[in-house]
Amino acid sequence: MVGDIFTETLSPFFVISFAVFFILGFFIFAFFCAALGSTVSRIEEVNAIAQIPTMISLVGFMTAIIGGINAVDSLFVKVMSYIPLFTPMVMFTRQCMNAAANWEVVLSMFITAAGMMLTGFAAAKIYRTGVMMYGKPARPKEIWAMIVR
Repeated sequence: MVGDIFTETLSPFFVISFAVFFILGFFIFAFFCAALGSTVSRIEEVNAIAQIPTMISLVGFMTAIIGGINAVDSLFVKVMSYIPLFTPMVMFTRQCMNAAANWEVVLSMFITAAGMMLTGFAAAKIYRTGVMMYGKPARPKEIWAMIVR
């Protein structure tokens, strides 16, 4: 009886989408944190920089928990489920609540994969220059210049 519950609720597509969203989300935040971490040179500055990805992930988490359960069909939750930084949490919650069609899940996977590649490309450019900066923290204008070079 317990085995029947798991086979009915855990379809192969559900398990695969969990793995894909986990891997894509992990690499997006890893690239993002590596880029931000390369712009600091002192331990004291790390705390300030670490708040940025923490707050971004908190926004996605709160959207997934509060919006995904209470208002899963709202426009805000639907839009957030296609933004690559929030997709692994919000779209997977929509999928769990049966509010997203399979094509929406696959589309968000492709958008998130493209976002991961862009994040990785930008992080590589920031990391390449940011590691060589000693003594002064990078300003947003300098970080943007690192990306567009």
